[in-house]
Amino acid sequence: MVEVVSILVILFLAGTLEVGVFSRLQILYGTADLVMVALIVWTLNSETRFTIVMALLAGFMMSFYSALPMYGYFIIYLAVWLMIQILKRWVWQMPLILLVFVTIAATLISVAVSFGLLFLEDVRYELSFVITQIFLPSMTLNLLLAFPTYSFLNDYANWIYRVDAAK
Repeated sequence: MVEVVSILVILFLAGTLEVGVFSRLQILYGTADLVMVALIVWTLNSETRFTIVMALLAGFMMSFYSALPMYGYFIIYLAVWLMIQILKRWVWQMPLILLVFVTIAATLISVAVSFGLLFLEDVRYELSFVITQIFLPSMTLNLLLAFPTYSFLNDYANWIYRVDAAK
């Protein structure tokens, strides 16, 4: 129960910060996705459970914030969650390297799905523009957010599970 409440608090804070602060901080046309970074960090922790719930709630929450079709963020966050689940089984020995790799791959998934859905709605962008003006700046911002988010949420998860183990 504590983890579900924690997931709601983390998503509320990440969503509020993303909409209120980080959506205004741009490099070229790229913005940070703090909700995705929080999902990555929380799912990478070996102790956490109910991470699929976090992915679904994050997709639901971001669907209201974004102009993408309703299912866009569900596809993005579930693909990121699935990628992390697969990689955790094989490459778990190096969590920080995995954090960097997953953040880069998740940003690529997010940009690809977003512009794929926009392409289906006849909104066209040049691939070079998307890569240089949107993907690379977004990846930079997400990587800058990944390490402070990792330190905060990893300590928070360890604190929650230490409290649960003491009971």
